[in-house]
Amino acid sequence: MFGGDMTQWRTFGNTIKTVMGLRLSNADPATGRTVFNAAMSGAISSNANNIQYTYLTEDTNDNPWQDRFESRRDYLMSDVFVNVLIGSGTNVAPEDPRLMAFAEPATTSGTYVGAPYGLSNSATDDYSFITNNIINTGDAPLMIYTYAEILFARAEAASKEWTTEDAATLYGQGVLASMAQWGVDSAAATAYLAANPYSGVADIAYEKWVSLYLQGYNSWAEWRRFKAEGTDSRIPLIIAVDLLSNATGIPQRHGYSATAGSLNEANYNAAVSAQGIDELDTVLWLFK
Repeated sequence: MFGGDMTQWRTFGNTIKTVMGLRLSNADPATGRTVFNAAMSGAISSNANNIQYTYLTEDTNDNPWQDRFESRRDYLMSDVFVNVLIGSGTNVAPEDPRLMAFAEPATTSGTYVGAPYGLSNSATDDYSFITNNIINTGDAPLMIYTYAEILFARAEAASKEWTTEDAATLYGQGVLASMAQWGVDSAAATAYLAANPYSGVADIAYEKWVSLYLQGYNSWAEWRRFKAEGTDSRIPLIIAVDLLSNATGIPQRHGYSATAGSLNEANYNAAVSAQGIDELDTVLWLFK
């Protein structure tokens, strides 16, 4: 990555620290604020600086989405996500123009349709897939950190009075950066922002959630943090239907491997004693 350019490596490091600082906002806000402010000015400063991993077209190192769709066609856009992006628009002309960049219209209807969240479904042509230029492109990049994510982080930090920046301004810049990242026409992006102005931190949480599309781990971490802080009121209620093992909702953590308790008993027991039982619903210290 970065071809040995140490300036870009420094930007990467500061971006990680900026995200990590805000990630502490519920568990240790004093430390989080210090780390955030130390790193913020050195983080990503434009979409041109977006940090990504560029896959190759060869099968040994190609885009994993394209790999999956070589042998199966059952990863669909969820109704939770599609419906909220359709919003006050229609399933042909959604309110949020990013949906047209995120997904393809369903084959059977030519409209944007999300599949029921958390359920298996064989009628795949009735629902929208991830956009073709991702699932059918071997060298489509993986976004690691984006300018939009950093702008929304700065907006939230401003709302917490960690900085003297203006939350509303940064929120607007974050929305437009996300739109530009996905190639949305500037006029459509501006119109969307005008219809969805900043009114509080819940707006930041929602727009950040949308902007982290296909950045699964970052999105999962932010969703858990927003739930812990009670700032997720605009994010749709997400309920898992087909639950895994001992979970009762969206998992809060990964479980340890089935052999961890026998192969590494002392450390396994110490970890469980410190953090809570080894179940998917156990809330991590960051998000309590």
